[in-house]
Amino acid sequence: PSGAEVRPMIRVVKPTAPPAVLLTTGAVHRQSHCDDFDAAPDEYRSGARTFDIADVYRADEVKEALRVAQHGKCAFCESYFKHIAFGDVEHFRPKGGYRRRDGDPLRQPGYYWLAYEWSNLFYSCQLCNQQFKRNLFPLRDNRRRARSHRSDLASEQPLLIDPAAHDPAAHIGFRGEYAFARNGSREGETTIAVLGLNREGLAEVRRKRLQDLRILSELCDELRAAVATNPGPLRQAQLRERERELRERLADDAEYAALARAFVTP
Repeated sequence: PSGAEVRPMIRVVKPTAPPAVLLTTGAVHRQSHCDDFDAAPDEYRSGARTFDIADVYRADEVKEALRVAQHGKCAFCESYFKHIAFGDVEHFRPKGGYRRRDGDPLRQPGYYWLAYEWSNLFYSCQLCNQQFKRNLFPLRDNRRRARSHRSDLASEQPLLIDPAAHDPAAHIGFRGEYAFARNGSREGETTIAVLGLNREGLAEVRRKRLQDLRILSELCDELRAAVATNPGPLRQAQLRERERELRERLADDAEYAALARAFVTP
């Protein structure tokens, strides 16, 4: 295998049914926010009033459902974080306010009506969420932005890839350990930049993972050749064990599984 191109993000498949707390307590808070906005829209648009977003979206059952769906990995960079950080429940569309690009003033209100929406929630490592994405949410055409719960959200054209709604592999690939936008995809370029998918610390970890995969793959090839000429039980057992290790690196719950799969099957 050459490992020429690998993919930095994977498709996230959530359970269809949201955690119960979002359908009960979350729904009550959502309706309250919508009623408050309808009563004083200009005050919320000017920032004179802001929404008191309850932490329902961070309930243990929400975190656990996201953690299981994402195999304990960040939805964006595919790194394990459970051993070094608690992780954040990330809002794909920012709940409190948004910026189109770095340096822009914070626009309010944010997507308050999506604060408890299952489709808008992901489990993210703190680097991707707090240091990179933050409240950035660029669109192809900012005039189409949904500015309240009465807006048509479907008319938006986000430049960030929603890994639960779209296959990131259609927009982002890898050369070695560095991400690139496939076919010049604007969504790919923006997602890479906003999420810091080429940050050096992440690239260094991927570089080491590729080295480990290369060594293990070469060892499997050597053992297959040896078994073909001298199929003794010890060599066959060694081959089975190394192949098992390789399969483990390809499993959905493996860190950087997409990278490993693309390396083995370029």
